[in-house]
Amino acid sequence: MKLCVLMPVHNEARFVRSAIASILPARAALDIDIVIVDDGSTDDTAEIIRNIAETTPQIRLIRKENRGVSHARNTLLGAIPKGCDLVTFLDGDDAFEAGYLERACRIMAADPTLDLHYAQLCLIESDWQDMSGEPRDNSLISRTISMSIGIYRPALLARVGAFDTGFTHGEDTDYLLRLFELGPNVHLSNDIAVLYRQHGGNATKDKAANRRGVARAIMGHIRRRKQDPTLVTVDGIFAISQLGSDLTKRRAP
Repeated sequence: MKLCVLMPVHNEARFVRSAIASILPARAALDIDIVIVDDGSTDDTAEIIRNIAETTPQIRLIRKENRGVSHARNTLLGAIPKGCDLVTFLDGDDAFEAGYLERACRIMAADPTLDLHYAQLCLIESDWQDMSGEPRDNSLISRTISMSIGIYRPALLARVGAFDTGFTHGEDTDYLLRLFELGPNVHLSNDIAVLYRQHGGNATKDKAANRRGVARAIMGHIRRRKQDPTLVTVDGIFAISQLGSDLTKRRAP
């Protein structure tokens, strides 16, 4: 099974090694492509990625002028290689939980009717390269709004279309609301997909801008539902939850 990991980066020199390193162990079980769009970094991000790519042919780096994360993600969507079975995203300052990609892809491979595997993330306050050893006793585990906790069939992403480049914050909320409105066959997993790094440079630290973006995305969802009542509501998909051991498969409500 071929998995493509899409990574938008901007000035992630501190953490991008860790992000890439969290993908590479899955190569033992999966055919993986890693496509990285450097959205006009002014630090050593691109050089670090090029150095890793010298010994990691699975990595393809695309450099572009800085136009924001929505533009970067659209460039990534356009760079998904032909023959790819599954797609996921990872931000350059986060990391996949060990073993998650292999487990999730096995579930998707076992049921071709699934459009999407959607798991949870663990929020960790960390400036360390490797977050895997950080204590998690007080960490928040959440099925929240994140492109990185989904593993998608390319056909589903094609149905949703592009990211709205009018969003500087909340673009992932808008995209996922549009995705779940389509009523995909989704496997909701209590597995931890991603270690989400909280640090001073997070875009979500700008709480006011993030609230505005999320509110705009929700209003867009309400408008679309009024115009087309056949669209699916998404109650419960993004709820904070406790980590459990059971896996559930259902259609989005």
